[in-house]
Amino acid sequence: MDETFRYLGIEFSPRGICSFPLLGILKAYLKRIDSAPWSRHHKYLALKDYALTKLQFGVSKGLVNIKELRQADSLIRDFVRKWSGIFKDTPLSFYYARTRDGGLGLVEYERSARVWFNNRVEKLKRSHDPVIKEILRIYHKDFEKKIVSVRGVRLNTNERITTHYRTDLLAKVDTAGLANARHGYNNLSFLKRNDVSLRDWEFCVALQTISSSVTTPSKKHRYKQRPTNRCDHCSEVANLSHILQGCPKTQGLRIHRHDTIQDMLVGSLVKLGFDVNTQNYIPVLDTFIKPDIILQGPNKTIVIDPSIVSDKSNLIFDYRQKLNKYGNINAISAIRENLGLSEDHEVVVIPFISSWRGIMFSTSVNELRRHCKIPQDS
Repeated sequence: MDETFRYLGIEFSPRGICSFPLLGILKAYLKRIDSAPWSRHHKYLALKDYALTKLQFGVSKGLVNIKELRQADSLIRDFVRKWSGIFKDTPLSFYYARTRDGGLGLVEYERSARVWFNNRVEKLKRSHDPVIKEILRIYHKDFEKKIVSVRGVRLNTNERITTHYRTDLLAKVDTAGLANARHGYNNLSFLKRNDVSLRDWEFCVALQTISSSVTTPSKKHRYKQRPTNRCDHCSEVANLSHILQGCPKTQGLRIHRHDTIQDMLVGSLVKLGFDVNTQNYIPVLDTFIKPDIILQGPNKTIVIDPSIVSDKSNLIFDYRQKLNKYGNINAISAIRENLGLSEDHEVVVIPFISSWRGIMFSTSVNELRRHCKIPQDS
């Protein structure tokens, strides 16, 4: 049982890979990636999609002690912080939650190794091979399932570890707004695509905003009994949500952000051949409505109103609220009258809702694609 052999360049014994040199290989990968003439965005993708994936075979099949796994996880986080500028107090689950859940989608070897081991044991126990059954009987202590927990919450047999990462991430003070991610469309797609061109500062700002890892008075004075965490313009706590979404001081910047999103939508629709009307003022009873974008066609008119909502707002509620505002009977009649349309002319209202983290409401995107016949790759 002490004999070893090499397979695919890795040293094996009957019990698995012999002392898989995780740290040594990882450090070599990180050094090569760090010194490469790539953007920080592409360095992150090389780490996530290449380096960590390539190491999974050795970690899942071999013998790596828990201390080395923890050191590897810490080393990976250090390099990500170096490339992105996010704070050290960023919740650990932000690194490991899936991108669809608002995280970076990295691998946490300390816990993943146990999950991979348990999955391997399950498959071995289901085997009918007499040799495997005998090995399991003789070395039964080596094949006992390991306990897996995320921040104190134990993983059940049929649960996925990604579910625990998501739950833990959404429970944190500065990331609770990411609960909207479950209603989002293709969340944070730039973290999965290598054909997106991002300058280093754009990549850093995006990650810092998503993770709420931006220097604010609230963050600087957390856990300190001082009144200086208040906004210098109003009396609210000066956290990132207040600065980006609520403070009167930044109202002008919020309008500019809204107009930028609107211009992006208009530009895309014009390229697709639509005749786009903006700056619309339509009287309705004793008031008026201002739909941002109107696409007028021969058989259908589409009203699009983009809106960037609060981090902790409910995307479904905001979508319905906008739909009720522009899609009620009085508003539709006023739109038809203002544009000179017949009563049987179809008018479709699409509220385009997203949060300030960049989570776009999936219904908004799907409705826009369906009614405007926008290709999936656009």
